[in-house]
Amino acid sequence: MVNRRRSRPRVGLTRERVLDAALALVDSDGLAGLSMRKLGAALGVEAMSLYHYVPNKDALLDGLVELVLGMVTPEPPPQHSSWPDWVRQFAVDYRQVLLRHPAVLPLMATRPMPTTSALTTVELGLRRLVRAGLTARQALDILNSVTTFVLGHVLIEARKVPGHEAAAFTPNAMLVDLDEEVFPLISRAMKKEGAFDEQARFEYALNAMLEGFALAVARAADQAAAGHPVGRAAERVDGQVADQDQVAGQVAGLDADRSSTDRPTG
Repeated sequence: MVNRRRSRPRVGLTRERVLDAALALVDSDGLAGLSMRKLGAALGVEAMSLYHYVPNKDALLDGLVELVLGMVTPEPPPQHSSWPDWVRQFAVDYRQVLLRHPAVLPLMATRPMPTTSALTTVELGLRRLVRAGLTARQALDILNSVTTFVLGHVLIEARKVPGHEAAAFTPNAMLVDLDEEVFPLISRAMKKEGAFDEQARFEYALNAMLEGFALAVARAADQAAAGHPVGRAAERVDGQVADQDQVAGQVAGLDADRSSTDRPTG
């Protein structure tokens, strides 16, 4: 019996190359079509050679989560913009990445992020928000909520996921069979222009979430300043103290930020 941990690594093969090939295989065949044998064939190597780079199937799946998350690289916001701008761009970029790789949605929604690289991506996002004036807990709650929203929206939006084509859903087909007398409001809403514009729906919900988060953060800052039990929460990051009072003035400019933000291309 061959000891897979003692087989020699192949020249030119790297963990990054293995993960890239795995993602391409999942994109075409779905998660059910991913196996070490198929992956090895795609790379032109024996399956045993892969275990130098991913010790087991779970490590391979964790690597896919890491790879996809690493594709989300929102540009730093302008110097005088507010933290919601960065969160908005993060959500937009995350949605675009998931729409390009819908077959990984089950992984992104159900698997933790145990790798150092994946956790580093999250840590950097939290650090950006804390430096803008949020507490670590506020930053984590906001990122978690936005990430969950994006996953859920794309799960419905993608509809046709490799390996689950039978579950595809077409809104226009539903509209044809809808009884307007029984469901007059649904019919009216769905027939309105732009009713099936997924990007518009996404932007509307995302902006509403960010407005609510900004108001909640500002309210917490006001309560802290008034001496309420919530206290004055400050976080020290790289020697810099980020005080919640900094975020109170960001709410007023949020609407202006929204109106001047270009619509993303999906």
